[in-house]
Order: sequence, then structure tokens, then C-alpha cells
Amino acid sequence: RRQRQMCIRDSNWKAVMPDGTVKSLIDVKRKNGILTVTKNFDSLEGTTTKSKYKKLSDGSWAMRLNISKDNKILAKRNIKHKMISSNEAESVINGQKYRIKYSADEITVLDSKGKTNCIINLKELVDSCNTPDNAAKLKKMLKECSADELQIISKKLKRLEFNNIATDSFANCEDGIVSCSDDIFIFRHEMGHIDDLFGTGDIGRLSGSDKFRQVYQQEYDMFMNGFSNTQKDYVDYFIERINVNRPNQPYEETVAELLASNKCPGISTLLSTRTEYLERYFPKTRSFLVNA
Repeated sequence: RRQRQMCIRDSNWKAVMPDGTVKSLIDVKRKNGILTVTKNFDSLEGTTTKSKYKKLSDGSWAMRLNISKDNKILAKRNIKHKMISSNEAESVINGQKYRIKYSADEITVLDSKGKTNCIINLKELVDSCNTPDNAAKLKKMLKECSADELQIISKKLKRLEFNNIATDSFANCEDGIVSCSDDIFIFRHEMGHIDDLFGTGDIGRLSGSDKFRQVYQQEYDMFMNGFSNTQKDYVDYFIERINVNRPNQPYEETVAELLASNKCPGISTLLSTRTEYLERYFPKTRSFLVNA
């Protein structure tokens, strides 16, 4: 599954409201080595998405996500991933605490009682199919993954290959293989495919579900009726249905992109515009995936 480059951007989005006031949609700040991305979106039918993401230079990060409609919360997510040292981290997922230990050969996730939750064999996953330099890049990237991501990686990812061309990244879901650069968002997108499609055959466990497709279709119809081709071009990867070899592409790509966004709603230097249109105008689809 090839990634598609949209635009390279690191700036803020603002919108002029009907009453003439200006509303900040995306606010990006970099100060003292800390990246902070705040997003405040309203969909066409009034669903509000608020998120705040902070990332430190050592790979520590935190994010809060709240999606609501008419003061009713549809989905919430609160994650903190703190690097304690180069060999240890702490993840807190919606209040549940995990400890992560790193060595050259393994990543071990421990629950709050110190019991082993999962183990990732880095020799098999990374070292066996990469040069030492590329393996080091991928291992550094994996340190940004929170405990819930590592749980999925330990169960479903069998091989992680370094790809020098970020936009040529892909997932082989039948065999549990991801080929990508060390861009954490692109890796999370490809892992979204693995999580959705590994071991399921042709129909994804999320992208193939009736509930997902129902919610997606409602927001798809509103988007298609509400915008010109210019806006549609931004998200054609998630709405086009012309690939006869991949009739489920819009569903699969939407799932992969939003699963990645639910882990790090920051700024992807390659894919920002397409992701943020999806976050803004498909919030109920996103809520379904947060709650799945």
C-alpha cells in the first residue's frame, strides 16, 4: 500500500466564521525542544474534535483527544509515554500504567504489577532483515510506541524492514510485514493495516464491519455533497473507489490513517493536509475506531 505525498507544511490553520470572527483550527508551537500541536475542529454536522499533542526531543510524548456532539462525549483518549532513560519508559493509557524496558535484543512491556505483558524479539523483527545502521533507526523509532501499540506489534508484526523512500512504504498484511522509513506516523499508518487486516483474509476486522461502513458512509455522503473537487482531491486516497483491484481501499486506508492519527495527532511533514481533512470531517468514523 503506497503512501501518497500531499503537501509539506508546518504552520497554523485558521477559519473565518460566519460572524466574522477568526477561529484557530490548528496551532503549532515549538519551544525549548517541545513540539505542541493543538487542534480544534468542527465537522459539517457539528461534531467537535479537540486534541492536544506534545512531543519532547527525547521521544517522550503525550496526547489528549476528545470528540463530542451536543455536549455528549463520543470518544476520549489520554496517553502519556515518558522516556525515563534510554533503556526504560513508562506508558499510561487512559489511566492504565505500563513499564517498558529496552535492550539491544528485546522490548519488554510490564503491567502495573510488574508482570510481563508482552515481549518483542528485535533480532527476529528488525535485525534479521536490515543493515545495522537501518536497524538502529527502526529501533529508535519503536521507542516512541506506547504500550498498547507494542502489544499489537508483538502479536501481529513479524518483520519490519527499512525503506529509504518514505512514500513507498507498504504493509504485507498476509505475512505481517511492514516496509517503511523511520517516520513514526507512516509506520503507524502501515501498522493500522496490519492491525486491521492481519489474519482476516480479504475483509478487515474494522474496515469490513457493517457498523464502520455505516458511519463512514454517512460522513462520506456529507463530505461529497459539501465540497468541490479541490477539497475532495485532498482526501481522494480515502474516498476514491475506482481501483478495481482494491474495492475496499477507501475503508482500509481510512482505518489505517485514523488509527495512526489516534496515536499521534501531530503534524506529519509528508501527509498533513489529507490527515487533517479526515480528522475534521470524519469524526464519528474516528470515534468508532477509538472505541473499537
